[in-house]
Amino acid sequence: MKFNDCYPEASVEIFGRDSVFAEGFLKIEEYQRETVKLKYKSFRLRIIGQNLTLSDIRANAVVVTGKILSLDYTD
Repeated sequence: MKFNDCYPEASVEIFGRDSVFAEGFLKIEEYQRETVKLKYKSFRLRIIGQNLTLSDIRANAVVVTGKILSLDYTD
């Protein structure tokens, strides 16, 4: 689901230290209070934090909220 045509297909936006907006992923691979893993077509995104929750879940888009400690990308 595209919110705006100027965004690329796979998009990750960080808002402060308490929320991450991710879209264009294929599936949620893991969801725990301290780790969320999203699988994209060409990479995986891992969000590490405390008290993580998924909100505003839409088709291939989600907002992850909580205390965000780090994000990392792997192939």
